[in-house]
Amino acid sequence: LFFQEMESSRLDAAGLLLGFTSDIEYTASQVAVKPGDVFVGFSDGIVEAGASRNMFQTEGIEASVTQENRRSATDLMNAILRRVDEHSGGCAEDDQSLVVVRFGSRDERPPADVHALSLPAAT
Repeated sequence: LFFQEMESSRLDAAGLLLGFTSDIEYTASQVAVKPGDVFVGFSDGIVEAGASRNMFQTEGIEASVTQENRRSATDLMNAILRRVDEHSGGCAEDDQSLVVVRFGSRDERPPADVHALSLPAAT
């Protein structure tokens, strides 16, 4: 998901985002970014967290970003993971991977705040 002025949109590229393998073909997608924009990449373990009829879904990510929109990438990632954990009752049935990028200005060092985390499924 990509957030500009807190309006979310989906990037056209699909497929394996986190991880790699030699037999996968990748597509590229480009988008112009402005300071304050946020990119959230996630695995199915994030959006499918919770009971099969009550999954977290992309709406859960959108609500998290909208409500926590002034936070750093690290704090935003932690807020999303906290909400996923609360939603699923703390029992992850699938691995969960999440990447959050908050874009800054070209003059800022670094020009983007990036945080990523991958968690194994609960055993």
